[in-house]
Amino acid sequence: MGRKQMLSQVLFTGLATTVVFAMGCAKSSTSNSSSASSDCTEWAGNGASAGAPADKKASTYISAVAAGDWTKAETDYLLVEMDKVSNNGNADDYVFKWMDKNGDEVCAPTFEVKKPYVVKFVNRATTLNAAAEHYFTGIGFFNAIAVKQVKSSDATYKMPYLLDFELNKTTKNYQGGETLAEIHFVPVTTGAYDIICTISGHYSNDGSHHGMVTRVEIAGGAAGVIPDFELPTTFDLDLTRDSRRSGSNSAWTGVSVTSVNLTETSGSLAFASPVALNVATGSGSGYVLRFAKSSGSTGVYTVASDFFKAMVIRKIHDRDIQLKPVYLTSMEIQTGASEAYAGTDTGGTATSTGYPGRRQIDFFVIPVTAGQTYATTLSVSGGSSASTSIVTNP
Repeated sequence: MGRKQMLSQVLFTGLATTVVFAMGCAKSSTSNSSSASSDCTEWAGNGASAGAPADKKASTYISAVAAGDWTKAETDYLLVEMDKVSNNGNADDYVFKWMDKNGDEVCAPTFEVKKPYVVKFVNRATTLNAAAEHYFTGIGFFNAIAVKQVKSSDATYKMPYLLDFELNKTTKNYQGGETLAEIHFVPVTTGAYDIICTISGHYSNDGSHHGMVTRVEIAGGAAGVIPDFELPTTFDLDLTRDSRRSGSNSAWTGVSVTSVNLTETSGSLAFASPVALNVATGSGSGYVLRFAKSSGSTGVYTVASDFFKAMVIRKIHDRDIQLKPVYLTSMEIQTGASEAYAGTDTGGTATSTGYPGRRQIDFFVIPVTAGQTYATTLSVSGGSSASTSIVTNP
């Protein structure tokens, strides 16, 4: 069995499903929500042209798109609103709602292969109304696209493949177009894909009123074309199916926080001293590796490390999103002070200030190989750089 086939079996089950559920404004007349309508407005598209990739590599699909077409995608984006509505007499019905850049509701989209798209997400559920986070889970869909990047207000994450992500609840006011997260991508594999929120009570296919589900389509390409996510031959596929990826695993009992502080003084960058993590098995082996940036220039800090590919990743958590990639290739941290808000910190601890004036990204990770030293580089626009290492001890 080839490595690519093995990868598909390990990670990418559930490609295109056959049962159609319509939610909010939808093309299908089949619905599990009384708010659904068969008379929705088709999205006009973003006017971007398709690239001409020379092979099936995900990176080629992304680089084949002209810069001007990525700009069009960023300008004419789609918005997915996650909200709590009153429906069928129940005040706690949750919905996905597709909208264009003007805020007008549109049908769930049909994406065209080789063209660039930007989809933004906002969670209208806030800590003020005790509503919840929401997942955007669609393994088949994420298997069918080449992801350029995922952005939050704290950072930009680059990865070969995305499993799913979760939008945090917040007290922030999102009027004026501010959003929690966005995905930049190029569709590759034709098909129809269901996307759901997997949180209990937010989605059901048993005819109940809950319907946090949407179906998108990818059209215009040859059947059976699957992107090559270019995972290195040295990458251990077992990391992707390790049971410790689950937050319910005992490895996350008594988790410890290890900080990696990033500083800048008069244009000079500095990293924390080398970070030492212990490799262990069973209860208590999980870490929160916290990258924190409190001040700096107007540039963007890029952090890259082979360590990202050599650990069990439960999630990457900032103030906006909880991200679940196979691994990261790099993380670009926004500089300047972060807006503080009330809620919980990334460890789940209640706080009145949230992230007071700093950027903070938490990696929930488990190192698996002892005796390794992973070089970690920090750079900023303008050319300055610094380095440190992450060491795994027995």
